[in-house]
Parts: sequence; structure tokens; C-alpha cells
Amino acid sequence: MNKEDFSNWVDSMGHITEKDVILEQIRKNNTLYEKIQDILESEYPLFKKEGEEFRKKVEKRRKELKEERAMKKNALYIHGFMGNPKGGTFETLKKTLKKWNILSIPFSDLHTDIAKTQELIKSFCKENNIELLIGASLGAFYVLQYGEIIDKLVINPCMYPSVEIPKLKDRSSGEPFILSEEVLSGFREMEKYENIPEEQRLRTFGIFAKDDELFHFKDSFDELFSSQKNKMPNSILINGHHSIEEEYLTEGLLQAEKYL
Repeated sequence: MNKEDFSNWVDSMGHITEKDVILEQIRKNNTLYEKIQDILESEYPLFKKEGEEFRKKVEKRRKELKEERAMKKNALYIHGFMGNPKGGTFETLKKTLKKWNILSIPFSDLHTDIAKTQELIKSFCKENNIELLIGASLGAFYVLQYGEIIDKLVINPCMYPSVEIPKLKDRSSGEPFILSEEVLSGFREMEKYENIPEEQRLRTFGIFAKDDELFHFKDSFDELFSSQKNKMPNSILINGHHSIEEEYLTEGLLQAEKYL
């Protein structure tokens, strides 16, 4: 084993925390390398065995995780207006709803192209066998508008975006957001919430924060989506703001999981 081969071998043993120290000493001191080479080479079979056992454990865990994911159902999270698909809400969903694979992608046209957004949601659901739709704020509006019967979970839904979005201001310019007439017209038509199937009412749950600083539509949600067939309420009012803090959102999600 020459010096280069020895260095590569030690470097490959990622579980040996002292490898960097050993390599550094080898680089600085050829005499040291010569002295320890025979010792380490004599121990090589032991190191090799440990390395193989370590790799087997890693592969076993990878297989277990793959099997766990295969057993879970897929859920799609739709973020809110100018939101982050992998932000705090997404992370809380992953931590709390452990029976679900929580998936999310950017929806950059939520307030500019309704048809494009709806088609993206529909195609993603079909391609990924989505069985639960989750949405926050404006994303929740699109969840409520999704045409096929499916389990739905909405968090502080912006139920009337044609009214609420123009109230918001761009953080950089301070100017109100301007929606095109086409988008405004589309939102207004969708906001009629016509012909909601009874089965969909039963499969929809809403989480609302007491201190939402933007809007509050729990009463509207209850009027539109509650059902006399419900054995338990399909909405909950919890502490928190529009972007609900993790501890409060977790409480709401656990209640939603019991319902759904």
C-alpha cells in the first residue's frame, strides 16, 4: 500500500472520526507514515469489517425508510400568496402528520393565472396519487375550489381573494397589489361557492387562528362546509396569527387528523 492508496483508504472510512487528524499527520511527516503503516495495515481487516458492517446498517435504514414512505399516503401542500412551499407551515405539517408524505412545489401564479394554477394542481395530484389537499391562505382557496372529491385541509383560508388581495401592499414598493380584471373576474365567480357536494363538506376541515391579522372567515367556512351529518365539528379556532406559530398549528393539525 503506497502513501496515496493509504490516504484514499483512510479517507473512505467516513465513520472514523480521527481520519482527518491521521491524514494531516501523514501529509506533514513521512517518517510518521512509515512507522504507522505496518501497524495500520495489520489492522486493515478489522477496519474493513467495521466499514462493511456500518454500510450494511446504512443500507438497512435506507430500505426501512423507503418502505415507510411506500406505506404512507401522499398529500399536497399549496402555499399562500407569495409564500414558501418549504417554509414553516410545510415543516410543521411534516413533523405532525406522520402518516402522510407531505409534498409541495412552488405555485408562482396563484394571483396571476387561475387556469394555469388549477391545471398544475390537477396534474400534480394525478401524477402523484394525492389523497389529501392542504392549503394555507390563498393556497387554501384553491384547495376549496378543487373540483374532485378528496380530503381537504385548509389553514386560515382566504375565501374571498378578490376582496382581500387588493388590500395587501408590496413590501418593496409599499404599493397595493394590482390584480388583472381577468383574475378578479375569475376569483369572483369562484367565490360564489356553488353546488358544493355533501360528501365534500364531510371531507373538509378548516383551521382558523384567533389573532389572524389579515382576515377571518371561520363563520363563512362553517356556513358553507358544515354538515348535519358531521359527528364532530369540521373546523377549529386556535391561538395564533395568520402564519400560525408551530405549537398552535400542531394542535390544530392533530384535531384535523382525528377528523379526517
